[in-house]
Amino acid sequence: MILLAVDTSGPNGSLALAHVLGKAPEIRQVSWAKRAIHSEIATVQLGQLLAEGKTDLHEITHFAVNVGPGSFTGLRVGISLVKALAYSLAKPVVTVNTLECLAFKNSSMGDLVFVATKAVQNFFYAATYENTQAGLIERQPPQAVDGINLSKLSKGSTKVLIEGQTAGFLATTEGKDLVELLASTGYSRTFSA
Repeated sequence: MILLAVDTSGPNGSLALAHVLGKAPEIRQVSWAKRAIHSEIATVQLGQLLAEGKTDLHEITHFAVNVGPGSFTGLRVGISLVKALAYSLAKPVVTVNTLECLAFKNSSMGDLVFVATKAVQNFFYAATYENTQAGLIERQPPQAVDGINLSKLSKGSTKVLIEGQTAGFLATTEGKDLVELLASTGYSRTFSA
């Protein structure tokens, strides 16, 4: 499997190209800071990534994309890029949500992780996941939450990650994070056409 993962959910964007030969994928990634807009940079970076990875666009077998929560415009760019490529190449796509990706990359086996990212004003997007041998299990679905209710919702969690409140927690994801999350489940998620 050759997987292209796209993450334009935040101020930085990234594309990861993963050659999956076993459990540990070989990942090559390009990232950029949002000096301009993602739509001006993403396709140029895709060409660079494919050239560096000595991969032809037609060799990609699967796509993954971060669908948020995140920047509306950034998400639109990433989703549109993946939809266009997947449709034109007739390849399947899997979506990954930002909160799940953050919970995975910031937890260990056995953790019950509450993760919340800033929305607008005093609102957050929040969810709870359990990191198990079978992968992340959603224990509390993603939802919009008033900042006042964060402590109530996070009760019982062994790890609490709140953007702007938890020291050292960066609420950012990259394409390689999507690949690593998918790899943790043995790519068992359903890819849709």
